[in-house]
Amino acid sequence: MQAMPEGGMITVKYEHNEINNEIAIEVSDTGFGMSEEVLRHVYDPFFSAKSGGTGLGLTNVKRILDLHNADIQIDSVEGQGTNVRIILKTI
Repeated sequence: MQAMPEGGMITVKYEHNEINNEIAIEVSDTGFGMSEEVLRHVYDPFFSAKSGGTGLGLTNVKRILDLHNADIQIDSVEGQGTNVRIILKTI
C-alpha cells in the first residue's frame, strides 16, 4: 500500500507443487518498484529506502524463512512494480 499511494493493483497467488512438495505464495503490485541498487540491499539489516523505516522488516522475514528451510524471491522493476514469492516446503 505504501508503494501505491495513488492506487494500483495488488495480486495474490497460491500454488501447490505436489511433485516438489512446495507451496508458493506470490504477491505482486503495480507500485513504484525498486531500483537494482535497492534490490541488492533489500535483506541488509538497517537498510531502508523509506523515510522512517528501520530496515529490519525483510531482514527478519528472510531469517524466519531460512529457519524453516523456505525461500523468498523478490523481483522488481522501478516504476512498474514488485513481485514477492515465498516458497515453503510441505510436510
